[in-house]
Amino acid sequence: MQLSKISLSVFLLLWPLDTLAQDDTKARARIRDYDEKATINCAQEVGEALGTCEIGVARSAEGHATAVVTFPNGFARQLYFRAGAFTNASATMSGSGSDTDWQVQDGNHLIRVDDQRYVIPDQLLFGE
Repeated sequence: MQLSKISLSVFLLLWPLDTLAQDDTKARARIRDYDEKATINCAQEVGEALGTCEIGVARSAEGHATAVVTFPNGFARQLYFRAGAFTNASATMSGSGSDTDWQVQDGNHLIRVDDQRYVIPDQLLFGE
Protein backbone atom coordinates (compact mmCIF):
# COMPACT_ATOMS: atom_id res chain seq x y z
CA MET A 1 0.00 0.00 0.00
CA GLN A 2 2.82 2.42 0.86
CA LEU A 3 4.56 1.79 -2.48
CA SER A 4 1.34 2.59 -4.37
CA LYS A 5 1.04 5.97 -2.67
CA ILE A 6 4.68 6.80 -3.47
CA SER A 7 4.30 5.73 -7.12
CA LEU A 8 1.14 7.79 -7.50
CA SER A 9 2.81 10.80 -5.88
CA VAL A 10 5.82 10.58 -8.21
CA PHE A 11 3.54 10.24 -11.25
CA LEU A 12 1.44 13.23 -10.23
CA LEU A 13 4.58 15.24 -9.58
CA LEU A 14 6.23 14.48 -12.94
CA TRP A 15 3.19 14.32 -15.25
CA PRO A 16 2.65 18.10 -15.55
CA LEU A 17 6.25 18.76 -16.70
CA ASP A 18 5.54 17.76 -20.30
CA THR A 19 2.32 19.80 -20.28
CA LEU A 20 4.19 22.83 -18.92
CA ALA A 21 6.65 22.71 -21.83
CA GLN A 22 3.73 22.89 -24.30
CA ASP A 23 2.09 25.71 -22.33
CA ASP A 24 5.41 27.58 -22.35
CA THR A 25 5.45 27.62 -26.17
CA LYS A 26 1.87 28.93 -26.20
CA ALA A 27 2.71 31.68 -23.71
CA ARG A 28 5.86 32.63 -25.61
CA ALA A 29 3.98 32.71 -28.93
CA ARG A 30 1.35 34.99 -27.37
CA ILE A 31 4.03 37.59 -26.63
CA ARG A 32 5.82 36.96 -29.94
CA ASP A 33 8.91 35.47 -28.25
CA TYR A 34 9.81 33.30 -31.25
CA ASP A 35 12.79 31.03 -31.77
CA GLU A 36 12.51 31.55 -35.51
CA LYS A 37 10.55 33.59 -38.04
CA ALA A 38 10.19 32.81 -41.74
CA THR A 39 7.87 32.80 -44.74
CA ILE A 40 5.89 29.66 -45.66
CA ASN A 41 3.45 28.59 -48.37
CA CYS A 42 -0.20 28.91 -47.38
CA ALA A 43 -3.74 29.40 -48.69
CA GLN A 44 -6.64 30.93 -46.79
CA GLU A 45 -9.62 29.92 -48.95
CA VAL A 46 -10.75 26.67 -50.59
CA GLY A 47 -9.38 26.37 -54.12
CA GLU A 48 -6.97 29.27 -53.67
CA ALA A 49 -3.44 28.78 -55.01
CA LEU A 50 -0.69 28.67 -52.41
CA GLY A 51 0.71 32.07 -51.58
CA THR A 52 2.99 33.16 -48.76
CA CYS A 53 2.43 33.80 -45.07
CA GLU A 54 4.64 34.98 -42.25
CA ILE A 55 5.28 32.45 -39.47
CA GLY A 56 6.77 32.72 -36.00
CA VAL A 57 7.64 29.56 -34.05
CA ALA A 58 8.19 29.11 -30.32
CA ARG A 59 9.83 25.75 -29.54
CA SER A 60 10.56 23.60 -26.52
CA ALA A 61 13.37 21.10 -25.99
CA GLU A 62 10.75 18.33 -25.74
CA GLY A 63 9.73 18.68 -29.41
CA HIS A 64 6.68 20.87 -28.76
CA ALA A 65 6.01 24.02 -30.75
CA THR A 66 3.46 26.75 -31.24
CA ALA A 67 3.46 28.38 -34.66
CA VAL A 68 1.66 31.64 -35.39
CA VAL A 69 0.88 31.97 -39.10
CA THR A 70 -0.20 35.36 -40.42
CA PHE A 71 -1.82 35.72 -43.84
CA PRO A 72 -1.20 38.84 -45.99
CA ASN A 73 -4.58 40.29 -44.90
CA GLY A 74 -3.53 40.17 -41.22
CA PHE A 75 -5.58 37.10 -40.23
CA ALA A 76 -3.51 34.91 -37.87
CA ARG A 77 -3.94 31.40 -36.52
CA GLN A 78 -1.95 29.42 -33.96
CA LEU A 79 -0.95 25.84 -34.79
CA TYR A 80 0.08 23.52 -31.95
CA PHE A 81 2.57 20.66 -32.10
CA ARG A 82 3.37 18.11 -29.41
CA ALA A 83 6.29 15.68 -29.53
CA GLY A 84 6.86 16.47 -33.20
CA ALA A 85 3.24 16.02 -34.34
CA PHE A 86 0.49 18.50 -35.20
CA THR A 87 -2.27 18.34 -32.58
CA ASN A 88 -4.72 21.19 -33.15
CA ALA A 89 -5.21 24.83 -34.04
CA SER A 90 -6.68 27.87 -32.35
CA ALA A 91 -10.32 28.70 -32.88
CA THR A 92 -10.98 31.86 -34.89
CA MET A 93 -13.99 33.73 -36.22
CA SER A 94 -13.56 31.75 -39.47
CA GLY A 95 -13.72 28.33 -37.82
CA SER A 96 -13.36 26.20 -34.72
CA GLY A 97 -9.93 24.85 -35.68
CA SER A 98 -11.11 21.29 -35.09
CA ASP A 99 -11.71 20.36 -38.76
CA THR A 100 -8.13 19.33 -39.54
CA ASP A 101 -6.05 17.02 -41.65
CA TRP A 102 -2.26 16.71 -41.74
CA GLN A 103 0.65 14.63 -42.88
CA VAL A 104 4.42 14.87 -43.11
CA GLN A 105 5.78 14.58 -46.63
CA ASP A 106 9.33 15.24 -47.84
CA GLY A 107 10.25 17.01 -44.58
CA ASN A 108 7.19 19.28 -44.63
CA HIS A 109 4.10 19.31 -42.45
CA LEU A 110 1.13 19.62 -44.84
CA ILE A 111 -1.70 20.90 -42.68
CA ARG A 112 -5.31 21.78 -43.40
CA VAL A 113 -7.35 23.60 -40.77
CA ASP A 114 -10.92 24.45 -41.78
CA ASP A 115 -10.43 26.01 -45.26
CA GLN A 116 -6.79 27.02 -44.74
CA ARG A 117 -3.70 25.12 -45.88
CA TYR A 118 -0.15 25.39 -44.59
CA VAL A 119 3.16 23.91 -45.76
CA ILE A 120 5.65 24.13 -42.90
CA PRO A 121 9.16 22.66 -43.01
CA ASP A 122 9.85 20.26 -40.14
CA GLN A 123 13.18 21.97 -39.47
CA LEU A 124 11.44 25.32 -39.02
CA LEU A 125 9.08 23.84 -36.43
CA PHE A 126 11.54 21.82 -34.40
CA GLY A 127 15.01 23.10 -35.27
CA GLU A 128 17.93 20.95 -36.30
